[in-house]
Amino acid sequence: MLSSAHVDCELEENRPVRLCNGAGVRLQCMEGIAWITFHGEAEDLMLHAGHAVVVPNDGLVLMEAVGSGRLRIVLERGRGIATSRAGHAVQAFMLRLQGLSSRLAIRLSIRFSLRRALPD
Repeated sequence: MLSSAHVDCELEENRPVRLCNGAGVRLQCMEGIAWITFHGEAEDLMLHAGHAVVVPNDGLVLMEAVGSGRLRIVLERGRGIATSRAGHAVQAFMLRLQGLSSRLAIRLSIRFSLRRALPD
């Protein structure tokens, strides 16, 4: 049995990704710098590649990059989060991201196919 589940999220500047009800979820910066705002916290956090933070509460979390970056959102199963409200919210978030990436891949595939089919 896996001890955690995760999803990687590409971040862009001025295009925040929202996460709600994520208390206890670990956010790990994989590339670049992630700018993270937690509801109720006095200051924002600049998370550099290789560093991680645990979401402190169930309030809104906004995540975007300084430039570009990649963030890993980790749901730790051993901490009891998988059955909590946060676990359900993160699972739903992961499913939405997977659906978005699937739809994007289909759109890119269709565009590529159309470009190949149309004369120059």
